[in-house]
Amino acid sequence: PSLAGQVVAISLGRSDGVVLDLGGGLSARLGPPVDLAAKFEALASVLAGASPSGPAVIDVTVPDVPTVGPAASAG
Repeated sequence: PSLAGQVVAISLGRSDGVVLDLGGGLSARLGPPVDLAAKFEALASVLAGASPSGPAVIDVTVPDVPTVGPAASAG
């Protein structure tokens, strides 16, 4: 519920699985739509700890090991 107000859009791709657009160039890659409770908890923890500034991707496909990296450029 705490993430619901932050999600701008949701997409489902073949390679990335579920991806949440959090606005401002920030997105969250959840991967396959399984174990979502753990993935949402990992995402909330990352955002509460130190939300990335600028374009970035938070990857919680493995919820026990979330990662943050730069957003892929479209160029």
